Amino acid sequence: MLVIFLRTIIIYFVVLIGMRIMGKSEISQFQPFEFVVAIMIADMAIIPMQDTGISIMNGIVSIIALLIVHILISVISIKSKKVYKVTSGNPSILINRGKIDMKEMEKQNMTINELIERLRQASYPYIEEVYYAILETSGELSVIEKQDKSGKNGNSERGLQTSLVINKKIEYNNLNRIGRDEKWLRNKLRKLRLRLEDIILLSIDEQENIVTYMEE
Repeated sequence: MLVIFLRTIIIYFVVLIGMRIMGKSEISQFQPFEFVVAIMIADMAIIPMQDTGISIMNGIVSIIALLIVHILISVISIKSKKVYKVTSGNPSILINRGKIDMKEMEKQNMTINELIERLRQASYPYIEEVYYAILETSGELSVIEKQDKSGKNGNSERGLQTSLVINKKIEYNNLNRIGRDEKWLRNKLRKLRLRLEDIILLSIDEQENIVTYMEE
């Protein structure tokens, strides 16, 4: 009994350190590959706690190996858009300018009832109030509400904000989606006296308001 008690405490601290290494954002909102790592870590932790015939080091080594895989995928995902797309996917617009996109709904295997339920959970009980509903890669539903008659509430006038530059790299898919090209973007940067290699994030809304975050 004492052995199981001590093994449990040791594994607990190993898993705790592992989750701290993964970071706070991963604890609150898992990306798909992070969710897989978390499940596997839980399984690896349970086995040596329950079976005293298995060396506790086997469980610890397995957990460390999973953490190394997680760190490698995270680093590579930052550098490579293709790897990020494979491991995390892309956000999906389920309601676009007040209209439900049924093709995207089917692609995400989501029914209308499920969408309404998710909107209620996000404090939007009336679907007609929603201008944009975006299913993030973490599974969270982000909502931009319609503007009311008084001009208050929501940001529908600005529309959806699209990232055109992330970590000094041009997001060509997003450029194509808004009907623009690289030449147009570089002209914008030239007028704003911005250098691509200094930009951490550059976003634009449907009114062509540009927001930038620069490397310090």
